[in-house]
Amino acid sequence: MTVIVVFGGIMIVAFLASFFSGRRFGVMALSLAVGSLLASWWGRLLADQLHGLGITIAGLPQTIFATLILLLLPLIATLISGPKYHKKREKIISSAGVAILVVALLTVPLGGFIKMDALSLTIYKTLAEIWRYLATAGFVAGIIDLLLLHNGVARHLPKKH
Repeated sequence: MTVIVVFGGIMIVAFLASFFSGRRFGVMALSLAVGSLLASWWGRLLADQLHGLGITIAGLPQTIFATLILLLLPLIATLISGPKYHKKREKIISSAGVAILVVALLTVPLGGFIKMDALSLTIYKTLAEIWRYLATAGFVAGIIDLLLLHNGVARHLPKKH
């Protein structure tokens, strides 16, 4: 049940933050891609720096804390500023995509941290097997969304004389 609670909570928070910001999916998906790269490249170094500075979160290993910071910081930046959706349906679809993408990208880092019973282990193993497919689909959908952002239709306004 722990896996359901942790990842369910992450999905709810990511969904609500995305929905209320109204930001476009493409920008948020690509910010998560950047965050994922930053976490894999610099997570260990940041964890060592946090340890050296004595910065800790009770019960959370510093490597996971560093990964969370590096993965989510670009997303938080795009939640604050960027292009928006205006229709509720678009916001719901985008928010669901962001929530799934966040869970997919956090599956491996959080897997070693969460204590699991038999049901939780089964759910986690399923997530661990498909997270790359979910992330890839999310990143491709994000690029498509960015391409749709500028539909190329020029408005021809009459010239003023």
